[in-house]
Amino acid sequence: MSTQSINIMQETWDYLILLDACRYDVFERTYRDFLDPVELRGIDSVGTSTSEWRKKTFVESYPDTVYVSANPYIASEESFDGFRGGAHFFKVVDVWKTGWDHERGTVLPATVTQQALYAMVTYSSKRLIIHYLQPHAPYLVLEDRFQGFPAPDPSSRSPISGLSRVNVEHPWQSKLFCRLLPWAKRSRCFGDPPEWRLRQWLGMPPASPMDAARRALGRKGLRRAYEENLRRVLAEVARLLPHLEGTVVITSDHGERLGEGGRYTHTPNSDDPLLRRVPWLVLHRRRQQPPPSYELLDAQQPSPCNTEEPDERTCIEDRLRALGYME
Repeated sequence: MSTQSINIMQETWDYLILLDACRYDVFERTYRDFLDPVELRGIDSVGTSTSEWRKKTFVESYPDTVYVSANPYIASEESFDGFRGGAHFFKVVDVWKTGWDHERGTVLPATVTQQALYAMVTYSSKRLIIHYLQPHAPYLVLEDRFQGFPAPDPSSRSPISGLSRVNVEHPWQSKLFCRLLPWAKRSRCFGDPPEWRLRQWLGMPPASPMDAARRALGRKGLRRAYEENLRRVLAEVARLLPHLEGTVVITSDHGERLGEGGRYTHTPNSDDPLLRRVPWLVLHRRRQQPPPSYELLDAQQPSPCNTEEPDERTCIEDRLRALGYME
């Protein structure tokens, strides 16, 4: 099936739902479990990372649009790589700032759904972009077995990176890593990105939540965890849809690599179809449930963190193994 490149702001929609780092192939075999079986097509994203996609997509001002953002790369006041969302949209709702779950190192899907409902009631005359962080790592099925991202740092060029809690590497490891990395990139014997396997070879902690999951679960387990992240967020999308009226588009900013040919994660300016191809699903909705009242929203408003009690740590490995996530 051929694909075409689409700039989302040039399309017709009332609500645009973004699933961060969502691959077309995984979405295609999953979405019917949660959404109406309407026609799905693949498109080519204009970027293969959030920052690249954002730069090429939001080139003007959009006073008719409110952006509900779980991703700090789109922020109301903070400027990451020279982009300040508040200068482009009528309003940016900084869910990444108020709703960060510090135990899981991400924004949970339910938190985004709740903030989207707030925005729908508050800005009823505006179009909404609703940006969930899933299926992007960290993987929620792993509970607190693996660390997620630290809380976003507005002063950093990469506001979400690294791990929340890691063992500190020894100075000799860091020094040797810096010396060997150019060779690892040239030789390509450590895969892509070479930093991950080089760090593992030197006994250093993982570089990211996906790297941590790759080490512990293997490639097959990582793919299952990614798909479960997609299922978690699609369940929230299904919970949101009855409140929406009009044209709803579900898509993504970019795809993801999950170990194919030794390649992982996503990088900008790539021609890899696993990163370029994303879903484009159009739904024409009639509201089935009235917009929730402010009183109901206040009563259901999730806590910024620790919204669910995690299982006891001693039980988590047994649970993951029984579910097939640990090899």
